Amino acid sequence: MSLLTLKAKDLSVSYRRKNVGSSKNLFGLKQSFETVDALKGVTLEARAGETIGIVGHNGAGKSTLMRSLANQISYSGEIRTSGAVRLVEMNQAMSLTFTGRQMCDIVVSSLIKNREYAQECLTDALEFSELGTALDASMRTYSKGMRTRLLFSALTVGNPKIVLIDEALTVGDRQFQSKAMQRLNGIADGAATVFICDHSEARLKKFCERGLYLRSGRLFADGPIENVLAQYKAGQPNDIEIVKNTKRRKTDSAR
Repeated sequence: MSLLTLKAKDLSVSYRRKNVGSSKNLFGLKQSFETVDALKGVTLEARAGETIGIVGHNGAGKSTLMRSLANQISYSGEIRTSGAVRLVEMNQAMSLTFTGRQMCDIVVSSLIKNREYAQECLTDALEFSELGTALDASMRTYSKGMRTRLLFSALTVGNPKIVLIDEALTVGDRQFQSKAMQRLNGIADGAATVFICDHSEARLKKFCERGLYLRSGRLFADGPIENVLAQYKAGQPNDIEIVKNTKRRKTDSAR
């Protein structure tokens, strides 16, 4: 059996948002809030060499799960990993004051501390992005697809142990999407774990053996990708659980 790369136990995430039904008074709007349970008690394990597809209707908690596993948001429960986790998402925040080449250099340098190896990886990332002369243009001129392509190229160099892809394969042309999936397969073959959140059933069937189906913030199914996709297609859109007018529950990282 391959090595365990990630273990999440009883993973939960709650956040507070303004209640649309806030009532008016003499002094204007009286604010009230509702607590949304975006993830509820998710427990899972992942092993080296696995490529795992994540499915679920809008609001099921897919992106919340990805960001929790990458330790980018507060959560309750426990997450243990065998190494650094890299998250590539379509709407990832980036500074637009740099050129594409500079941004790529910043990302790669933050991941790889050996300067000589970082330079090799930077060259790899720049070539993989296929952005050509656009690399020396301001990030402000980049489309969403170009930004995602650049980040994907930078975040998948240097033999990562765990890679999370959140809708980042929906942009760009088919040729680049195919090349990106080949890189992810290579990463998994190199004893890493890859999670892919995607709405393309064909892509998930082609590249993933295992699937996770999130529904209403809970892990509804975990098994062979075709079985999970069948359950997902047969399921109903989930309803996010909302507890109105409650205080926010504190969530602390268990790393």
